[in-house]
Amino acid sequence: MPLYLAGSIVVGTDQPYGDDDSCLIHASRMSDLARLTEEALQEPGLADDPTHYVDLLGTLPSFQGVEVWGERLGGLNGAEYVVPCPSCGAENFIVFGKYGSFSTTDGMYVEPSSTAGRVPLRPQAPAALEGPTQRLYARAVIARSGR
Repeated sequence: MPLYLAGSIVVGTDQPYGDDDSCLIHASRMSDLARLTEEALQEPGLADDPTHYVDLLGTLPSFQGVEVWGERLGGLNGAEYVVPCPSCGAENFIVFGKYGSFSTTDGMYVEPSSTAGRVPLRPQAPAALEGPTQRLYARAVIARSGR
């Protein structure tokens, strides 16, 4: 839990205006936090707890200067993200969690009477991944295989 908190603080958008990049100012501390997160990810059996593993894995880039992984993607295990359609700008709800994993334009998707279509999410082809996303994916595959 302390690593989650530290990761949220590091990438938080509520930073004082005009301050320098905290990852650069506190580079040695970021390195220590990344190392501690790496060690925590090696805990036996952690990969068998997907919720905890995904949360911890998502924290790691926070200490590596990957900004997008911060507040916008935290909580992938039970969250909703509202993103505009790149073509028309309509609100799309991207949902992960107890209601399933899907996209919909109906903000009332939790209601049993909701009639809007739910489009299942499709995973990106692993070969098309690059940068931090590819590294996180590769790491999760290795952890899941028990190596």
